[in-house]
Amino acid sequence: MSLSDLIRGARGNASVGVATVTPATVATDWPESGSTVASVATVTVANAPARETASRWLLHLPDGLLEVTFAPAARHAEVLRQYPLAGVAEPLPDPAPVWMPADLRALLLRLDLDDRPLMAEMYAIDPEGTPLLLEGMAKR
Repeated sequence: MSLSDLIRGARGNASVGVATVTPATVATDWPESGSTVASVATVTVANAPARETASRWLLHLPDGLLEVTFAPAARHAEVLRQYPLAGVAEPLPDPAPVWMPADLRALLLRLDLDDRPLMAEMYAIDPEGTPLLLEGMAKR
């Protein structure tokens, strides 16, 4: 989503709200001359995403878009802290759950990894790279 989309409130995005702005009164009383700007203006304000944590994020960088993955899932503020050049970070849908093969589950048990939910999430994100990582760990 571009900045102009946020300003216009495009896509019916629930994370975009409307705020009313009233300008301050000028201290010096000048005589009115001609037409003036409206005394009340309405602006669009972008808020943090409603879904605060996610595994996958779409970052809007100065030179284009970048999709990144965090395991475990990261909070919106952490994503922006790790990618300070990102103007916007949008959460993407999590990958569909997958069943880990029996040989991979056995390898997890042999490695005595107590964070099996994290490994299942890693496998869902990268089903080809996760077994290679675990096999490399087993060889050490």
